[in-house]
Amino acid sequence: MYRPGDDGLMSHALPNNTLDYAGAVIGAVWGFIDGAIGGFVFAWLYNKLSGTQ
Repeated sequence: MYRPGDDGLMSHALPNNTLDYAGAVIGAVWGFIDGAIGGFVFAWLYNKLSGTQ
């Protein structure tokens, strides 16, 4: 349940993030960066283990 002023775990995962529109944009940017890095690592590891490259 959301309580005003309580970010819960979000403040630990996304530092300097707030619960407003600016925070949503910042969260989306962080999510894109995290997803790009995670996808790159996953693809690199997959290619190494499958022997394609």
